Amino acid sequence: CKFYAPELDVPLLDKLIDQAKMFGFPADKSPHPDEFIIEDLILKIGNTEMEFLFTPGHTPGEYCIFFRNEKTCISGDVLFLEGIGRTDLWGGDYDTLLKSIEEKLFALPDDIVVYPGHGDKTTIGHEKLNNPFLK
Repeated sequence: CKFYAPELDVPLLDKLIDQAKMFGFPADKSPHPDEFIIEDLILKIGNTEMEFLFTPGHTPGEYCIFFRNEKTCISGDVLFLEGIGRTDLWGGDYDTLLKSIEEKLFALPDDIVVYPGHGDKTTIGHEKLNNPFLK
């Protein structure tokens, strides 16, 4: 199995042990990516296509994964139900995160179901109307 990661986040992978200690987790050194994720990369597994949307802000190289045919998006730590990802950790940038959400995620149809890295699912339409960070 290949390990994909954003090239801009390799410095964060190199700091994995420090990050894990900060949160009280044990960790080994992170492997180096076999291949880098690039903007608009489309990977196919069976009949499922995954489109990678470059959404920096939580990290410099953050991507969301959009499943066009399934009308879903995995937002990781970019967008949450009525919330957004942290920007106070290594490489985070608040203004960049808001711009990513507004330009990339809010460009998706309102009925797209969003599965964040934490918490309950939401939709793009719900976040456009109710997310206090994006009004």
